[in-house]
Amino acid sequence: LSARLNLTFTPTANFQQAHLALYQNDDNYTQVGMVFNTFSGGLGVTSDLEVGGAFSTTFLALGASGNIALRLDRNLLNNAITELYSLDGTNWVTIATVGQAFANPRFGIWTGGGNTGVMPPCDLQRFDVVVTNSAPVALTYALINAPSNATISANGVITWTPTESQGPSTNVITTVVTDNGLPSASATN
Repeated sequence: LSARLNLTFTPTANFQQAHLALYQNDDNYTQVGMVFNTFSGGLGVTSDLEVGGAFSTTFLALGASGNIALRLDRNLLNNAITELYSLDGTNWVTIATVGQAFANPRFGIWTGGGNTGVMPPCDLQRFDVVVTNSAPVALTYALINAPSNATISANGVITWTPTESQGPSTNVITTVVTDNGLPSASATN
C-alpha cells in the first residue's frame, strides 16, 4: 500500500512544516514531512515515529524549497513502513524504514506554523493511495464436530479413514475456512 502526496512548500518563518502521516493514535503513528527549522539546519525532510509513546525523529537537510513529493509505503505482510521523498516525483529517496503494526490506521495530511502561529504557504497538488502487490490471501482451515480421526490439511484437503468401530454410521463433517483479511472473512460448509 502506498500513499503519495505532492505539494508546493515555501516556508516563510521558522518551525513551519507539512506532513503525510499514517496515524493510529497519539502514541502510535509514523509520518514523513517537510520542515523549516533554523536550529536543525533550515529546510529539510523529516521522519517522525512514535510507537507506544516512544518518539524518534530523523532530519535530512535540503537546499531549496518548492515542489516536493512525500510517500509512505506499507508492507501489509511484515508491517514494514518505508518513508520516502522526491524533489521531482520520479526519483525517490528513502528516509527511514520502520516496523510498526497498526490497527485500523488512518492517513493524515497536516501543516503547521510552529511558534509563529503563521501557516506555511503550502499548496496540495495531488494525493494518491495506490495498492500494488497486495498481500496474498492466506486461508486457515478447521474441522468442527468431525469424527475423532479426521484431519484437514493446510490447503483444505480432508482425510478420514474410519475405524471399525466408526462404521456403519452417518457422519457430518463441518469445515470452516478463514482468511487473513482485516476484517477477516470466513465460510462454513
